[in-house]
Amino acid sequence: MMLEKQNLLVTLTVADLQQLIQVVVKGELENFKSLIQTNPKSLENDSDELLTREQASKLLNVSYTTLFHWNNDGILPIEKLGKRVYYPKSRIMEKLNLTKAP
Repeated sequence: MMLEKQNLLVTLTVADLQQLIQVVVKGELENFKSLIQTNPKSLENDSDELLTREQASKLLNVSYTTLFHWNNDGILPIEKLGKRVYYPKSRIMEKLNLTKAP
C-alpha cells in the first residue's frame, strides 16, 4: 500500500504536535550542522560571499559613512544577518566594474 498518495487525517494534541515539530527540526539542524562541518565551502559561492563593513570599506577605499550613505541611496544595498551588516561581494564587484568601464 502506498501511503504517500493517500490523504490521512491525524488528530494530535498541541503538545504532541510541538514535540513532533521539535524532533523534525532538530534532525534537520543536525544534518545541516554535519554538512557544514564536513565541507564548509560547499555552501559558499564566491559571488555570494558577504563582506563586513571593514572589508567592504577597504576594498572600495571609502569610509563607513560613505557605505552608509550608499546603502541609504540604494547604490550599494546591505544584507543583514541578525544585527550585523554585510555587503555582497558580487554587488561590490559589479560597482567596481561599472566605475572602471570607459
